[in-house]
Amino acid sequence: MQTSMKQMIACLLACGLDPHKSIIYKQSDVHQHTQLAWIFSSLVSTVRLRRFPQWKEKSKALADTHGLYSYPVLQAADILLFNTTHVPVGADQNVHVHLTNEIGEKFNKIYGETFQKVEIQDTPCSRVLSLRDPTSKMSKSASTHMSRVNITDSDDDIWLKIRRAVTDSQSKVAYEPETRPGVSNLIRIHSGFSGMSHEEICEKAEGLNTGQYKMAVAECVIDAIRPIRSKYEELMEDDDYLNQVLQQGGEQASEIAHKTWEKVKENIGISRLGTTSGEKVGTKV
Repeated sequence: MQTSMKQMIACLLACGLDPHKSIIYKQSDVHQHTQLAWIFSSLVSTVRLRRFPQWKEKSKALADTHGLYSYPVLQAADILLFNTTHVPVGADQNVHVHLTNEIGEKFNKIYGETFQKVEIQDTPCSRVLSLRDPTSKMSKSASTHMSRVNITDSDDDIWLKIRRAVTDSQSKVAYEPETRPGVSNLIRIHSGFSGMSHEEICEKAEGLNTGQYKMAVAECVIDAIRPIRSKYEELMEDDDYLNQVLQQGGEQASEIAHKTWEKVKENIGISRLGTTSGEKVGTKV
């Protein structure tokens, strides 16, 4: 777990997140996440959670656990704990934002105005699909590492993964997501790294077969990831800096979370007798 956390923070920083502009912290350092999730869990029915497609999909691949089942509730707490107004998510995550608003509205109705509505922030990013199964999304939890490109992958790893990406028997490069999901996925990846539109890519790839086009995609991805990987490797050698970022972020996040949690406790009537919202108290609830 320690290694995974270290890798994650190094990846985020290597990709360009600035700790002076963004609060970067470990969720486990801010206990109000799980406290608020527990309160929210009493506002959501099991029938509602059972309808989530992510749970249906991942419970088959991983395990049918309570943690996985109730994760959307924790995610709602993650969002509302910080008075969030907008959340940038992929289309497959919209349902989680909808649940977040359902929970917030229900809480407000029962206990008084506490949370504001969260808006989905549209992004130009496309949904990137698996290199081995272009009908499902690219995921770090997939059973085979050949299904995804990691920031830590070497140039040779990226080259091999894209060369072996599933396409189809047609040789022409065309963006047809419904009938040709494999090559269309490569075009989306190419577009994301190059900034070119799908149309520009197809025009530029005129005369290339899919095998030749994969080489162009791999080259583009490798050129983009190489400096990020270099920065990642540099950061992985600097434990002091990574710990400093996490400590600073944890303190900032805790300050915001504490205020929200105290307001929640006061509104539902579980704060310490005689205290007002915002006072820091040691009561365990």
